[in-house]
Amino acid sequence: MISLGCNIALIRSTNLRPSYSHVDEIRGKLKLRFLNLLMEGGKWLIAENVGRGIGPNELPRIEEEFRSKGAENIFIRNGILYSRLHPANDDLMNRINGIPGCRVGPLHIWNMDDVYFTIEYFPEQTGKVSDILLDYLSSNHSLSVSLEYMGNYSGRIPFMLDLFQSLGGNLGEYSVVTSAWSATSRELATETSGIFLNPGFFYPKAMSDSDTGEMIYYGNGNDFNGPASQIVDRNQRIYEISLRTRFFNDFYESMRESGIWPLIFNAVSDGSTVTNNMMIRNNEVEGFTIALRRHFGKSARNIHVNSIASVVSASEHFTGTKEIP
Repeated sequence: MISLGCNIALIRSTNLRPSYSHVDEIRGKLKLRFLNLLMEGGKWLIAENVGRGIGPNELPRIEEEFRSKGAENIFIRNGILYSRLHPANDDLMNRINGIPGCRVGPLHIWNMDDVYFTIEYFPEQTGKVSDILLDYLSSNHSLSVSLEYMGNYSGRIPFMLDLFQSLGGNLGEYSVVTSAWSATSRELATETSGIFLNPGFFYPKAMSDSDTGEMIYYGNGNDFNGPASQIVDRNQRIYEISLRTRFFNDFYESMRESGIWPLIFNAVSDGSTVTNNMMIRNNEVEGFTIALRRHFGKSARNIHVNSIASVVSASEHFTGTKEIP
């Protein structure tokens, strides 16, 4: 979720993915799970960790099952099953992410016949988001879609985690890993155009392999210093930032190699330390920390002081007394 109190539009599709597939047999008939929304090579992808148990002889059967629902370009890489989006959803997400300060949420929820995803936006974008959704809902495409909710959300935990729990999911099966970049004021001023000198929350518009980082900034300070490409709401200190940085490209490469995608990712700056919060499955913590170590060792990263600050249960992270990003 972009920030506490942002607006949410929840879309449900009842025929986007097969209600049962060969993947379920391999994974033990798992009915409720998270899917990652990624962007690679400028194209949207859905990713799901299916482990290393699917061999090349099984992939054609899975491809057939998924193509029957409009998914395209099915492939497996390092234990992750990837698929391209249905063209109607691909167009929707491109249009939504083109609105300053607005993004498609990084999580999908797949629950038997249903797939849920969100649009996160601020009140200033309500008219534009509404117009795009009306086009999408009324278009003559093969998807069976409905708008389940649209409006403000001020719950304690991110909207999709709340929905996951209401569908019977258990946040106790997930952990939040927090890494920290401790930097001098000189480093913060020279790296990434000095944007992390601004205290507040930073949310990537999409988890992407691009060397241009697009982020939504939700600030704690009075003003924003740096290259904001768009002012979304100056009074609420909401800005969109676009800058060239190797960070997201390096991070994407590290996660792709490891076969572990964080389900939630955001950065928080207090003006001297930048922390990244990343939610993953409990059984992936060891592999994820190894992947982070590789990421910290990349040439653009190893000049900095990076560390793992904490690993806590997602329940503790999102239901504690502190303000949660």
